[in-house]
Amino acid sequence: MTIRNQVFDALLALADVRWGNDEAFVERSRRLKMWDKAPVPALYQIEGSETIASLDGQLDKHSLRASWIIYHRGGKDQGATPAETSNAILDAIGAAFRPALPGARQTLGELAYRAFIDGTIQKDNGDLDGQAMLIVPITIILP
Repeated sequence: MTIRNQVFDALLALADVRWGNDEAFVERSRRLKMWDKAPVPALYQIEGSETIASLDGQLDKHSLRASWIIYHRGGKDQGATPAETSNAILDAIGAAFRPALPGARQTLGELAYRAFIDGTIQKDNGDLDGQAMLIVPITIILP
């Protein structure tokens, strides 16, 4: 079985993305920080639940869940539309999960059967206070 830390390290490496005018995360970490203590833009990966489904005569299906917590301050500029920064970041992240070949899977360097964004993305674009937070839910299915 794949070692969890290798899988989660590979997932975090996937977040090495660029958007807008070649912007990138100032910090990416597997340890969450409060928004007022984080340099921005920043991405923090938190590990969630694990599910193991066992069926007679079949291999176990092992699923790991994680979330990417993203902070940015696109709303500090009163002339900007903070949602545009959020959307650019989400587009870059979405592209990182899409392999180059159509129909292929994101396997995190063959460590996973598949890794994908799975569920509702929470968005607070920071219109009122300039501090934006995005939460991206991720599922990883192990081989």
